[in-house]
Amino acid sequence: MTQKETQLASSKVYQEMVQVFLDHSKSGQRSFKQLKNSLEEQLKGPSESPPSSFRLNTEEYDLEYNSEIALEYSDLASFYQKEGNFEKALEYYTMCKNIQEASFNQSDLAVTYSNIASICCEKELFEEAETYYMKCLQIEQKIYPANSQNLAYTYSNLGSLYSQISSPQKAETFYQKCKEIQRTSPNKLDLGITYCNIGCLHLENKNLAKAEHSLNKAKAILKSLLPKDHLDLAFCYGNLGILHFDKENLDKAGKYLEKCKAIQKSELPPLHPFLAATYANLGSFYLDKEAYELSEHWLLEAVQVLKQFNPRSNELASSYSELGKLYLETQNYSKAQTHYSMSLKILSQPSLLQAKSYAGLGQVFYEKGDLDQAEQNFTKCVEIEEDLLPFPSLDLALSYSNLGTLYKEKGQFMMAESYFTKSLRIEEFLLPNSQELSTTLNNLAQIYIQQKAFVQAETLLLRSLSVLEKHPMCQESGKTFSSLGCMYKDKGDSEKAKHYFEQSKLVFEELLPADHYYNTWVRDQLHPNLIENLEFSPIECVEEDWSPSKN
Repeated sequence: MTQKETQLASSKVYQEMVQVFLDHSKSGQRSFKQLKNSLEEQLKGPSESPPSSFRLNTEEYDLEYNSEIALEYSDLASFYQKEGNFEKALEYYTMCKNIQEASFNQSDLAVTYSNIASICCEKELFEEAETYYMKCLQIEQKIYPANSQNLAYTYSNLGSLYSQISSPQKAETFYQKCKEIQRTSPNKLDLGITYCNIGCLHLENKNLAKAEHSLNKAKAILKSLLPKDHLDLAFCYGNLGILHFDKENLDKAGKYLEKCKAIQKSELPPLHPFLAATYANLGSFYLDKEAYELSEHWLLEAVQVLKQFNPRSNELASSYSELGKLYLETQNYSKAQTHYSMSLKILSQPSLLQAKSYAGLGQVFYEKGDLDQAEQNFTKCVEIEEDLLPFPSLDLALSYSNLGTLYKEKGQFMMAESYFTKSLRIEEFLLPNSQELSTTLNNLAQIYIQQKAFVQAETLLLRSLSVLEKHPMCQESGKTFSSLGCMYKDKGDSEKAKHYFEQSKLVFEELLPADHYYNTWVRDQLHPNLIENLEFSPIECVEEDWSPSKN
């Protein structure tokens, strides 16, 4: 038998082994490792050299043989990829690519470029991934018609890549190209999945109306084509759960997240990362509802899965950060500090998640009274957000406000004024008639009250009331009336002070229990002896139980 015949016979054995693997992999009756090792031995053929030692020589081997070997490398790479051994997968895909680049089979080469790009995405080598997806696209645009499903898949992959690296405009462009091709195809299942991907993109960018439109289209298509326990439906339900969570429709959010969890638990192994994502979403959902025991349960479930799957993943860091937030809200400061620190230990590169964890850790130190440590962490949060967030951003406004409150607490009023002013400028642009804007106006006014700059304080507080005309019965209205009462009392104008305290009393009695601190305090201010003589701090009147916002 010639060398070529031996190698082609080896290929036949290989194909039979692949089929055996595929037939038995679902039932677990055959060891993946045994098959893989046998397959690699077959690839060596009569030579003692490993496959990587082969060198292309068109005089010695013809294209048929080279193509067989390339496909064998590709399938081995696929096995390693499924096993999670991305380094080995990339090694075999690269050997496959080297053969195919010397051949005339451009369609196979395009597939290999795409496979290499997917490995690069798994390894978070996004520039390399973009390069290989673009190489794939350039080939496919030459050899396929404009409405080819192959092009649609590549457009979808590029959309996913740009979504991962926070380039939403590019991501949407490629998803839309994919959608336009799929709308003309009889296979509507792929169209449903693309609608889901587009919905996720809008969801990540907080464009909730567009996200809801796309996700509902995805749900309608997928429900009509798939069994009710299909994982693609679970993915859609999970994202609808996040959507309604962001819209504060908590009942709908809970129902969709539970549907997602039920399908995934029945269809996936117990340590699958998709399950971890759903557990984490449920943890955040129950945290928002202040159901702390349930929230802790699901977040810890997510952590257990993620630690097994990838102990250095951003998803694990995010779950640690959410646990930090939970323990902060329940005033378990030791656990809160531990979990925020665990999150930051994973996050070596600047990111918005890292900023969020610094903000949470800063809040822990603030509430413990360690203002210097709080300042360090709040400052790190702001530095990251100033680099990564588009301006103006409400998240950045909140971080500025946190630093303003911290400096006010430290008595550094010029610094406090500076950060409250930065927050105010953003909120004036993005939230011109909101309670958030009113809060910042109040905070800035209190700085002026503290410094006896009553004209500036009065201007800001009256403006706050104007902003709140559409929200007359909210706590912020009561606080603004209280601040005005405090200011006029400090000026010695007891009649105006009494007027504003009475307005504050009406709001707080409507909104809060009779024994709430605000109600008790404002009743004291209206006592005949106190209204004339009581010394007080205008900051205490509004902010006895206030601290920087918990991220």
